[in-house]
Amino acid sequence: MAVEAPRLIGRASVSPAFDAYAARVAVLPSVVYLNSDAGMLHAFDAGATGTAGQERWFYVPAAKLKGSPFAPESEANQFGAVLKDGASPVNAGRLVLDHVLLDGWSNGLASVDGSPSCSAPGYVGSMDDDGPDVHGCKWHRVLLWTGGAGSRHVYALDVTVPDAPRVLWERGDTSAGAGRLIGAPSVGSFFDRAADETRWIGAWLSGIRLPDTATDDEADPSVQGRLHVQDLVSAFGDAPTAYPESGFALPVQAPAAGESTYPTDPLGASGAVAMVDLDGDRAVDAAWFGDSTGTLYKARFNPDAPTQPTICRFATPTLEETAPIVHAPALPRTGDGEVVVIWGTGSFDDYDIEEGGSLYAMKDPDPLGCSAGVPIDCAAASSLMDATGPGLGEFLTAEPMVADSKVVFTTARPAAGSCDAEQGRAYAIDLAICEGGWGSGPENDGTIVDGLYAEFEGVLSRPVLSHGEVYFAHDAGDDGAPDVVHITLTSRRTRFRVAGTRIVH
Repeated sequence: MAVEAPRLIGRASVSPAFDAYAARVAVLPSVVYLNSDAGMLHAFDAGATGTAGQERWFYVPAAKLKGSPFAPESEANQFGAVLKDGASPVNAGRLVLDHVLLDGWSNGLASVDGSPSCSAPGYVGSMDDDGPDVHGCKWHRVLLWTGGAGSRHVYALDVTVPDAPRVLWERGDTSAGAGRLIGAPSVGSFFDRAADETRWIGAWLSGIRLPDTATDDEADPSVQGRLHVQDLVSAFGDAPTAYPESGFALPVQAPAAGESTYPTDPLGASGAVAMVDLDGDRAVDAAWFGDSTGTLYKARFNPDAPTQPTICRFATPTLEETAPIVHAPALPRTGDGEVVVIWGTGSFDDYDIEEGGSLYAMKDPDPLGCSAGVPIDCAAASSLMDATGPGLGEFLTAEPMVADSKVVFTTARPAAGSCDAEQGRAYAIDLAICEGGWGSGPENDGTIVDGLYAEFEGVLSRPVLSHGEVYFAHDAGDDGAPDVVHITLTSRRTRFRVAGTRIVH
């Protein structure tokens, strides 16, 4: 789910053009976007008026219709099945909403301040070619979402004007190893040195279409997860960079000792991508992401050859640590500028997996290169759970967050019995000393153990930081309504800071 409240729009740029853009979208309706397991994207009114909660429109991707060249046999009659049965579990992908600069293309906004209107969709020609876009016509609000566990599609809409969405593109992959697009896409700007231009890209991961398929061929696409990249503006007529439709294959792990076949997995690389600007040039330099075997990869983008990124394994798990990585890593930096990569193992919806989960933190010794990670200063190994105590088998339920030198994350532990609720934990680990980072919490917000974690009955949501307090939604399952939990962090340190994952123009 993605919520867009225009009056609360975050600052994605310090340019006058973005200020003009923000002023124009501030008068538009607030909307909740939700993709469903019926294969459609829904837009609901989120305003405080009498229409709040009503559906404004829904969109059925063309790739979900019978006869699509991108639909595998299992999806060929998917839309008919949806109409008959109401839903299909293969559609449960993730979505992301972001603000991007699509150079040369108007965003469809009307003028509210007397400046030239952006209301004519399409190319704006030379209006701003000789200077900055002071009218905000080039900024767009773009929604990307993945197709789900059985899909090989990613979709993009321009929803700058909520009641006038425009289809950007639907991308499908017909290669043998495509499918299982579960994790949320990422969005960022990338500088193409060869063309001397900055453009905006989306990136996502795909898993394998043929689970548990043994092969002795390393190049067999049925065992390779893939990183996919797409220019966001390509649907408007600009010639996109020729990123391969089949994506970039990840280096698979070699066969185990005494084995002749490469390992396969039902999910492949189905998590989310964390992209970052490492050198402050307002362009993505690298990305980190994991697969369902617990391997963490790094992609180093090449500004001289955009279609040739370098992909390497950043961290390889031991045989006892093969739980999936489904959430995007956190990417803080130390006070010395060192990049730290923090990730955890988990599941989108199954907390009863037998393998134990954990949280890991490693420094990148060569951020602009492609070297394996090394443990952070206060941890002898990559696992932070090993540094603070034995791993307890719980799984990450959302992306980890770095705040005030602490990594904050939520986990779920399997229920004791079939009628019992999962146990949720909220962790805070001080990255400078590898010890608990919780201060105090209000009454009835759970018991804090060793300053490390607070435990609750029921699953916790993704953490949110506000004025030194960390907030969670807590669903105890007793009355159907989630409670709001907040806990205070310990005194602030300055050794770690958040890396710039959002590009500032």
